[in-house]
Order: sequence, then C-alpha cells, then structure tokens
Amino acid sequence: MWLMQYDVYKHPVIGYEAVKQGFSWPAFFFNWLWAFVKKMWIEGLVIIGVYVIVYIIAETCPVKGGPEIIIIVVQLGISIFIGKMGNEWRRDSLKKRGFEHLKTVFAESPDAAIAIVARSSGASEGI
Repeated sequence: MWLMQYDVYKHPVIGYEAVKQGFSWPAFFFNWLWAFVKKMWIEGLVIIGVYVIVYIIAETCPVKGGPEIIIIVVQLGISIFIGKMGNEWRRDSLKKRGFEHLKTVFAESPDAAIAIVARSSGASEGI
C-alpha cells in the first residue's frame, strides 16, 4: 500500500483527526455532502449556492443545448477546485474548532497516521 502524508490534529475533548495532504477525492466527488460530513457548514452552503447560480445562469442561456454543456463543464471545474482545496479547507476548519496540529507523518491511512502520533505522544505524556 502507498504511504501518504497526513497532518494529525488533536482536540482536548473530541480527540484525533488526520487530514491527507494533497488532492481530496471525496471532496471532488461528493462536494457539498463531503463538506457537511466534515462539519464545514459554511463551505457546504456556499458550494450549494454556487451550483444553484450555475444552474440558473445555464437555464437562462439562449443557445439550444448550451445549458447542459455549461452545467457539465462548470461542475467539473468546480469539482476539481473543491478537490484541490478541500483538505486545506478541512485543516483550517479543524484549527477554528480548537484542534491543535501535532505532527505530519507518512502512513497508509488516516487511522494509521493517528496511531503513529498517538503512540509517540502517549509515550511522552506517560499514557
């Protein structure tokens, strides 16, 4: 399995979260739903708002067949942008919610990254 780079955060009450560095495929495919699952309410609402605006603009397009092409191209562009920015937005969201960045590690999965950091910080905290 491939090793990916993860930023590991810890909240005093909620616990650990790991965020992969790089492109977010879940954000690319599931956009606003992904944002809501990750508790990024404003980002999710903005994404929905952008899609509604794109749909309205496409529907008012006077060119026959134009709306479908516009919607497909713009949605793809939006999805690529969200996939590119998604993990950065998630890191910012965690910081705003009181998570502290502990360490950046290479691991096979988010759970493995958390385990690596928890073991290393647990040893230093006497756990």
